[in-house]
Order: sequence, then C-alpha cells, then structure tokens
Amino acid sequence: MSVKYNEVVKIDKNEALNCSSNCSFKFNYNENVSFKGKINPGNVSEGQESSIYLKPTSSNNDKVVFNGIELGTPLIISIVRKSHHVYRKDGMIKQADAELCIFHKTSNGIFYIICIPINNDDSQSSSVNSLTLKSNRFFNQITSNLYQSNVNFTDIKTNNISINDVVPRGEFFYYNLNDTSKKFNIIVYHMDNGITLDKNSFN
Repeated sequence: MSVKYNEVVKIDKNEALNCSSNCSFKFNYNENVSFKGKINPGNVSEGQESSIYLKPTSSNNDKVVFNGIELGTPLIISIVRKSHHVYRKDGMIKQADAELCIFHKTSNGIFYIICIPINNDDSQSSSVNSLTLKSNRFFNQITSNLYQSNVNFTDIKTNNISINDVVPRGEFFYYNLNDTSKKFNIIVYHMDNGITLDKNSFN
C-alpha cells in the first residue's frame, strides 16, 4: 500500500494480520542501550502536542531485519501524545493516547519507521504481561531523567533497558509513505498489540 504525505492512514486489525503474515520482521536491539534525549514542549494554541526525542548512543549491535533488509541502528526515536495513525476498533475509528516511532536508515539510504501505539490504562484490573512490565520500566527510566528544561539533547542515565522493551511481537501493518522528496517505509502495529502504560509512566 502506498499513501501520500499528510494522508490519514486507518489501521485495520484484519489487514494488519494479513500484512504481518506476508512480511518478515525480526528485531534484536542492543540489550543495554544508552540515550541522549530532549523534550519539545509543543504549542497548545496551535494544536501541537508535546513530544520526546531520543538518540541511541551505544555501539551498533542492533539486528533489525525487514523482508531480508538490514535496517541497522535507529537514527532517532520520537514519542508524541496522540497517535499519528488512527485505528479501526470495535466498529469505530480511534486514536491511541500516544505513539512511539523508531526511525531507521539503511546503508542504501532507505528510510524505515516502526510505529507503536501507546495506550494509557490506569485501571487496577488491567492485564500485566511481559511487554507491559518492560515498557513501563523503559519509560520510567526515560521520563525520570528528562525535564521540561531539556530542550537540547542531553545524556539520559539508564540501566539495562533495550528498545526490545517497547516493540511488540503481534500483528503489524506495512505501507509506503511518499513525501515530496523522500520515500518512507512504515511498519505500524495495531492498538490491540501496542504498549500499555500506567499513569506514572505515561505522564
């Protein structure tokens, strides 16, 4: 599937299942990654949500392969409130509470972006699985070391966290995004296979 820049992409559960069944995406990121990070406070009056940007600073030990193409170490990771994508769920079109995007650039200069919806669930009865525990730990370490004053990239103190902690292993959707000058290959997970964060991690 190919879409134009600024075109809204609706991610359907059945289409995501079909895409992931016909594509190969394997990842094994560095198990002890360090980051530089900064905060973009956004502009509420202009409808711009706040966002976080992370740059991995560890050595190139990431093994990320999509359909036989090695994606290499991420250039940058963005985390923004309110997802870029919308999702067809329970007969309705929904937007996730936030979205994490991992930007890769291959040795041939081809861009790949892995997009993961983030759901905020502060209920006491929410199911807790391995990804939920790891992703909350990941975000707690990142957000506890970033402040609104960090508008420039600064070192973030982390301990034994990995990008593996925030990438699901469920169904994903794949499409090409055509900008005026660049082509981006997008891998995006459905809301049902996204990250669930508790209130402390989400805030």
